[in-house]
Amino acid sequence: MDGGAVVFGDYEFKEASQFTPLDAGSYDLEVRVAGTTTVALDLAPITLVAGKIYTVFAKGFLTGTGNAALGAEIITNN
Repeated sequence: MDGGAVVFGDYEFKEASQFTPLDAGSYDLEVRVAGTTTVALDLAPITLVAGKIYTVFAKGFLTGTGNAALGAEIITNN
């Protein structure tokens, strides 16, 4: 949900979290500016299916443009 709980937080460039279990269902994910509630990127809603493994990552720069613009990708691993 918009403005909801932080699932993974305070990661810096090249840092990664462990896989975080979430219940199956629909989620509205956001990328927020570190240490704030400011939404830098609002991702399209995603439906997580039980038994699947997903990887979500942000790429680019907060103030980037073109190929360096902030974006995110969601990959289904299994």
